[in-house]
Amino acid sequence: MNLLNDVNLDNIAFGKDGKSVRLSFIDMYEGDSLGELECSSVYSFDYQNCFKDDDSLAAYVGEVNYKVIHASEVSDYLKNSGYVFSCDEIFSSNLFVIAAEGGEVSLKVICGVASFKGEKLK
Repeated sequence: MNLLNDVNLDNIAFGKDGKSVRLSFIDMYEGDSLGELECSSVYSFDYQNCFKDDDSLAAYVGEVNYKVIHASEVSDYLKNSGYVFSCDEIFSSNLFVIAAEGGEVSLKVICGVASFKGEKLK
């Protein structure tokens, strides 16, 4: 499901617990806040950029979207995504895959709980 198009990723903040991350997005023209995507119970975080030495955030992102991985498919999805820890346990809840792609950064977060603008994703 699509959340945002043609935006800037302004900030990435990790929680002190090591299990949460907050992604802040702004309008690419005016710089106004478009919202924060909060992820907790983070299983995986993959971030890549094509920055030159003097580049930094805020960085253009073409699309921010998410998909739900149903509990019955979580173990296989994690294994196929390169998750290095044992996935043989049975997951009783869904996971969210958050992706920010198509620009200067590529970002993928796999988490148990996600919300955007304070509303939980479903």
